[in-house]
Amino acid sequence: MPSNITIDDSSTDIVYSSNWAAVNKNDPSLPEFFQSTYHGAQADEAYANLTFTGSSIYIYGTKGPSHVRISLIISRAFH
Repeated sequence: MPSNITIDDSSTDIVYSSNWAAVNKNDPSLPEFFQSTYHGAQADEAYANLTFTGSSIYIYGTKGPSHVRISLIISRAFH
């Protein structure tokens, strides 16, 4: 039976490059985010990897004037 699983950005299932940072716990906007956490890229070329088995993925994030574009690459592996 198909099901959906939500993975928070603080999950160890997500592997971040060194130029990401979890936002400070004192950030007043944290309650607006899932599980009151989010990561921010600290430099260009920041990336994150998530390996999963499934047929779809949904990515949620914020959008603002100081934010940059996101690129998504999905590799399909056959077993």
